[in-house]
Amino acid sequence: MNLHIHGCVDVQAANQLCDLGLAVPATFARRVPGSGLLSFEALELELAGYIEINRIDQARAIRHRFVQDAVARMAVDQFAGEDKLVFQRSYLEGLTGLDLATKHQLTAVGWRKRQA
Repeated sequence: MNLHIHGCVDVQAANQLCDLGLAVPATFARRVPGSGLLSFEALELELAGYIEINRIDQARAIRHRFVQDAVARMAVDQFAGEDKLVFQRSYLEGLTGLDLATKHQLTAVGWRKRQA
C-alpha cells in the first residue's frame, strides 16, 4: 500500500505537511473544454513511502503522523472529510477534463499560510 496522499487532504493537513517539510505548495492549471481554465493550488510531495501488502500491521506501529494519517485514510477512501480540499499535483495530472471540473468544485482556494 503506498503512502502517497492519494489525491487530497484537508486545508489544515496541507499546511501541516508543508510545515513538516513533507510537501511543498505547487500550482496546477489546465484548460478544460466547457469549463475554461481550471487552476488548483496543489501539493508536491517531498517524501514518499511504501508499505508492502503483508506489512500493514507493522506500518500501524509507526508513530509518525504522516504514516498514521495514511494508514487511517486507507479505510475512508482517502478523503479527509472536509468540503474544501487540497489536491496532490500528480493526482490532478492523471484526471480527465470531466473529473478535473468535478474536483475543481471541491478545491480549496488560498489555503497556504501567509508569510509575515
